[in-house]
Amino acid sequence: MQACSFCGIKEKIMKRCVQCRIVFYCSRKCQIDDWKTHKLCCVKFESSNNNGKFNEDSQKIVENKLTDIIQFPNASISVKCNHKKHEILLQNVDSCSGEELMENISKKLKIPLTSLKLIAKGKLVKESNISEMLSKQKCKNFQAFGEEAENEDGLDLGDIEAIINELHVSRNQAIRSLRSCNGDLIDAIIELGNKI
Repeated sequence: MQACSFCGIKEKIMKRCVQCRIVFYCSRKCQIDDWKTHKLCCVKFESSNNNGKFNEDSQKIVENKLTDIIQFPNASISVKCNHKKHEILLQNVDSCSGEELMENISKKLKIPLTSLKLIAKGKLVKESNISEMLSKQKCKNFQAFGEEAENEDGLDLGDIEAIINELHVSRNQAIRSLRSCNGDLIDAIIELGNKI
């Protein structure tokens, strides 16, 4: 069973890049999100001649692009967070900054970067040391701590900010309060104010 090239999830039914037919994705969203990176190594599969095999030009392009990929390897890591195990594929590890790597992990775990705490081999992983942990120390298993971000869909971002600024609460508390009051700002402030 193939793993998604972007998020690492393994599904029974996977989507395949229609151009190169080499890379698999669990969803259209992952395919779109990965295109920025994948297009650097994606080569059209030539099926019109050579009985469905790569022609010589395509083969040379693939070899050159694969050489580039080897210079900037991917890292597949396992992150345990909130009683779930997440398989995360980090692409071009050697060419990404520590900040970019932490942002990628944060997005995939759906935990805001400001509240994400990552531990590997008993050490706190930060932007300054994550590249070294992945490349030199070959860390593959991480433990993550942090509250998963609440879904903001359907809520007014201005209302969320108003509650945060007025009551000095976390973003998640503001979102939960607005949801429990069906998006009514005044009711949410009163309800949350009574709780704190």
